[in-house]
Amino acid sequence: MKRSVLVLLLAVCMTALTACAAPAAGTGEESAQPEPGISVEQAEQFLLETGMAQEDVDGLDADMKSFIVGTIQANAGGEAVAYIPIQKTIDVGEQTMGGITLSVCTYRSGDVYHVFPMYEFTEPRTPQRNDTFTIQFSEAYEPFDYSGKIWSKKAQDSDWTPGGERLVPPIMNLNGAAYTGSQLGDFRTQRLIKACAYCKADLGEGDREYIAMEYVHMWKEDCYVAAVMYDLFDGAREENAQPEA
Repeated sequence: MKRSVLVLLLAVCMTALTACAAPAAGTGEESAQPEPGISVEQAEQFLLETGMAQEDVDGLDADMKSFIVGTIQANAGGEAVAYIPIQKTIDVGEQTMGGITLSVCTYRSGDVYHVFPMYEFTEPRTPQRNDTFTIQFSEAYEPFDYSGKIWSKKAQDSDWTPGGERLVPPIMNLNGAAYTGSQLGDFRTQRLIKACAYCKADLGEGDREYIAMEYVHMWKEDCYVAAVMYDLFDGAREENAQPEA
């Protein structure tokens, strides 16, 4: 598929997702809350044991390391956890929002994937209940059981303040979800903000393995957008496709 066609399809999917009027029913379950009291050092050791490279572990924010590991430990059911390599492939559509990074980490325990889409403002902004963070998977994955965590601070502050409630997407479809509303921020002054979403996923029927993310910031009459796509590289699909001896 040509890149221009892929970008168009992704844009249509993400626009349709954020335009949904009502949430999907979901699985009827909720992901378990992160295990408390995990230090950064413990989190880093756990991530290295999954096969994640030292430079990738070092590149993760400290709060997000603890959140990721606590969430995996609470939801993996004691199974061995493996890191799934990723690669950013393209920016999706026209990028009109600077000062933000979009990234993702993915792990697998048994047949379940643990996916952590993340964003962080590198320049302060003022979300006022109407920003949206959208996650869209290819048909190779079937996501479910969403949650997440958000932190904020004034630019001059050193410490981050965690949000009181876990993030819950009010909009979902079979291949993604959109976090929106006051949970992403309702401020009157500028803030630096970072957030780590989470969902589980099963293998789907499609062949192309990717996740696309989009952040939309509304300010007065203007709309600013940043969107990226990451390829996921996992051998499970090939393993499942091997004929029995």
